[in-house]
Amino acid sequence: MDTQNGQTTMIHFPERLDATNTAQYLEIFSRKLDAMPADTAAVADLTDTNYLSSSGLRLILTLAKKRPELSLIHVRPEVYEVLDMTGLVKKMRIERQIMKIDPITTDPIARGSNGEVYAIEKDTIVKMFSNKTTADEIREEWQNAKIALTLGVPSAICYSVVTDGERLGIMFERMETTSLASLVYADYDNFAMYAEEFAQLLKEMHEIRDELHELHSVKEAFLSLIEKADYLPAEEREKMTAFLHAVPDRDNVVHGDFHPNNIGEVFGELILLDMAEIGYGNPLFDFIASYYDLVLSGATVGKEHPEVTKKFFGLEVAELAKLWDSVVDQYFTGADEEKKNFFNETINWMLGFKLLLFPELHPNHPKETHDRWLALGRERFLDYYEEVMKRIPEIDGMIAESLG
Repeated sequence: MDTQNGQTTMIHFPERLDATNTAQYLEIFSRKLDAMPADTAAVADLTDTNYLSSSGLRLILTLAKKRPELSLIHVRPEVYEVLDMTGLVKKMRIERQIMKIDPITTDPIARGSNGEVYAIEKDTIVKMFSNKTTADEIREEWQNAKIALTLGVPSAICYSVVTDGERLGIMFERMETTSLASLVYADYDNFAMYAEEFAQLLKEMHEIRDELHELHSVKEAFLSLIEKADYLPAEEREKMTAFLHAVPDRDNVVHGDFHPNNIGEVFGELILLDMAEIGYGNPLFDFIASYYDLVLSGATVGKEHPEVTKKFFGLEVAELAKLWDSVVDQYFTGADEEKKNFFNETINWMLGFKLLLFPELHPNHPKETHDRWLALGRERFLDYYEEVMKRIPEIDGMIAESLG
């Protein structure tokens, strides 16, 4: 019924928990938890459980009062739905049972930096992650996708975490196309229209507020990265921390990786894909990330050269630059060219902040690539640090005024 392994005590729930047996199991489980050392974590395994009555839910609440760190694992989808409806999934650590799918034998319909996308049914696709992505990271992206959808972010419907026996993945609704690039090349005469829709999608997302902070804080994530970046001198990390603290706190939804490969289409509307980095914070952080993908990557390092950039995004370097120009034009409607140039110059300098963190963000790249990123980061962010700090209020004001 239960086992103890190291610093974890596992209690195994029965197939059913209802009025006929709840009292019995409550006594057994309570006795076990009361005997546990204070530094031992309590975990309830619900692998076999397919039914929970209200008395079963009450049992879980009672156990959680005894051991607030209690977590539930291997929860079947039908049981998870009950826990979700009662709100317990927001109060406890609850892991859904991973659904098994048949081995995938078809070729991927799209590839990304951390996995591949396959069409497995008429209305369903699955993103299978590379082995370098942890189970916790995959579950976090799945949770992010669900939260984003409920907040109103234009995004794909996310069903569940799955496994084919070798890799973990996330199952999504099927989209008409796999990326913005495929839309453009199927109808290139309307490139300007797609560029405008791309820009409007960014602004529409930024207008959404995560007032309850259900997503993670983008600023806190960057502060954590700075702490880990021990390859940087203390003085540089202090300036980066000061920059983050100077950026006004906001609760706008921030995607973190807004580029053409992360845009798809459903029923004629563009939607966001890849929720691994979505959070809340100042939209300024999205501009910094997108400037790298749309402007810098093909012009210098990162994707290494224009040919690699085109292969990754499916668009020419000049086309990516046009997307950026459209973003600035649509976001800051009515701004004169001097104001737009001021914004572009400032974002170019601020991008150096993130380049200094690239070795931490992309540890598998070779040292020479890391060194080039660091050199570019210092040229932009550190060489213009005083001016960057002076410009933060005006850049933030431009964004705030645009969003209303």
